Amino acid sequence: MLEGSNEAKRAAAMAEGVVNLIGSGLQVIDKQTGQPRALQPGDVAILSRMNKKAVNYAAALTARGVAVTLEQPGLLALPEIYLTLACLRRLADAGDTLASAEIIALKTTQSPEEWLENRLEYLSEGNGSRNWGIDGSFQEPALVALETMRPRLEFLSPSEVLDEALVAGDVRRDAKAWGPTKGRSSQRLANLETLRGLAADYEGYCQAQRVSATIAGFLLWLYDLADAELDKKGVDGQMDAVRVLTHHGSKGLEWPVVIPADLETGTRGRLWGLSVIPGIDTFEINSPLANRRLRYWPWPFGGMKKGIEVAQKLDESDAGQADMQKQVEEAIRLLYVSFTRARDFLILPLQAKAKARPWLDTLDAGWLTPEESELVLPGGQVVSCTTEVLQEPEEAMQVQPDPQQVWFPSPKCYTPKLSAHISPSMQPMVASAAIGRRLEVGTRLSLKGSPDIEILGEALHNIFAADLIDPNHAGRATMATGVLESHGLSNKVAADDVLACASRFQGFLHETFKPLSICPEWPVTMVLDNGQRMNGWIDVLVDTEEGWVIIDHK
Repeated sequence: MLEGSNEAKRAAAMAEGVVNLIGSGLQVIDKQTGQPRALQPGDVAILSRMNKKAVNYAAALTARGVAVTLEQPGLLALPEIYLTLACLRRLADAGDTLASAEIIALKTTQSPEEWLENRLEYLSEGNGSRNWGIDGSFQEPALVALETMRPRLEFLSPSEVLDEALVAGDVRRDAKAWGPTKGRSSQRLANLETLRGLAADYEGYCQAQRVSATIAGFLLWLYDLADAELDKKGVDGQMDAVRVLTHHGSKGLEWPVVIPADLETGTRGRLWGLSVIPGIDTFEINSPLANRRLRYWPWPFGGMKKGIEVAQKLDESDAGQADMQKQVEEAIRLLYVSFTRARDFLILPLQAKAKARPWLDTLDAGWLTPEESELVLPGGQVVSCTTEVLQEPEEAMQVQPDPQQVWFPSPKCYTPKLSAHISPSMQPMVASAAIGRRLEVGTRLSLKGSPDIEILGEALHNIFAADLIDPNHAGRATMATGVLESHGLSNKVAADDVLACASRFQGFLHETFKPLSICPEWPVTMVLDNGQRMNGWIDVLVDTEEGWVIIDHK
C-alpha cells in the first residue's frame, strides 16, 4: 500500500519500497544457471500507465541512488550531450565564443567569475576573441585539441566529426567523472552512444533526401528532434538497473519481479477523435480494409471536461456504450499482459486511501486486494502474500558517490576508423594462398560485343543459382531469358548457351563430388580479431561424404 497526498510522494513511497526490496535478500531464480540468488536491481520492472508517471517513478528511484533505465525525451539537455554539442559547434564555427565559454565552464573547476575575468583581460590586450582559451596564459586543452583537428574537417562526415569532437574534448572521461555512481556513469556513456546513433540516422536521412550532410545541418536536425520531444535518452541494456517503462512497452518481456503501477487510473472512452469503423464482422485476408471507414469527431469544447450535455448524451448512446465496452476489454487485456510479465513475484502497488481502483476493478476480482498473509483464489487455491504500507521517507536521502570510480586513460592520438563491415573479395591476397588447379567445364560462352563483365557475372550467377536449386523447373528457359533481359544482356549472350553451360556445370558437380547436397550462393560471416565483421557469399557450397567443398565459378 502506498501512502502519500500527491503523485510525487507516492512515487517516493514506491522508491522506498523498491530500495527495501532490493536490500531484503529476496531470492529469485537466475535465468542462466537455474539456481536461486539474491535479487538485483535489474530483476525489477515498474510498469506505468503514462509516460509522465514513469518519469516520476524514475526520478524518485534516482534520488534514492538506485540505477534506473527509462527511455524518455530530454537527451540534448543532459550535461554530457551539452558539452559534446558545444565541442561540435566550436569545430563548425571557430568564432562561436559561446561554445568556447560552455566548454570551459563544463570542463574546468573555475567559477564563472574567474574565467570571465580572464577573458576580459585577454580581450583588453588586443587579442581576438576566437583564440581565447587557445593561446595566452590561459589555455584549455579541449579547445587546443579541437583547433588542432580543424584542418581535417573538410574530409570528414558529420558522424566522423562527432567522433573527433568526443575524443578532442575528452567528453567520455568527463561523463565518467561526473558520476556520481557507476550506474549513472554508465548511463551517461549510453547517452553519448545514442547521440552517435543519431548522427548516423541524420546521414541516412540526408542520403534519402539527396541533400548534403553537414555539421550545421546535423545540429539543426537535433534541435528539431528536441522540439518534438523525440530526443530519447540512451538506455544501457547491460546495466544492472531497475527498468521503468509503460504497460504497453512491456509486451513480450519478462522480469523476476514486476510492479504494475497506476491501477487506480480510470478507463476513458475514445469516442471523440479519429476512429476506425469496421463495416463487416469478419476479416477478409484478401481485402483487409474492405467496407472500413474513418470517423472523426472533433472535441469543440477546449479544456472543458464536465457539465457538457451533448457529450453526456453521446457517452450514453449506443455508440458511446459500445466504445466504452471496447476500451474496458482493452484495459483487461493490458492488465493480463502486465501481470504475466512477472516470472517469480508480482507486486501490486495500491494507493492506501484510494476510494476506487477503476482499472483493477475491471477484473471484478475483489479477492486481489488481500489484508492477510494469504490470497485465496476463486478456485480455492491459496497463495502466500505480504501486505506492507509504504510511506515517503521523512528525510531526503543523499546519493553517496561510489568510493571507487573507473577512470578512462588519457585520449590516444588519432587513428583512422575501421569499417564495421568488410567484403572478402575486396581484401588483399593472402601471400601463402595458392590456386591448386583450374578446371574448365566445356567451351567458353559465345559473347556478342563487349558486355560489362561485372553485370554479366551477376546475371550468370543468378541463373546458375536458380538452376542448381531446381534444374528441372518447367520455366527454366523463361527464367534465364528474363534474367538476361533485366540485366540488358539479351542481345549479348543467348539464354540457351547459358543454360547449356549450367547443365555442364551441374554434371561436373555430380560426377566429380557425388554431392549429398548443393547450396548455391551461400552467405557466410565472421567477426575478425579487431571486431570487424566480414560478410560474403560462396558461389557454390557442396556437401560430400568427405566434407565441404567450396567452389568459385567464373
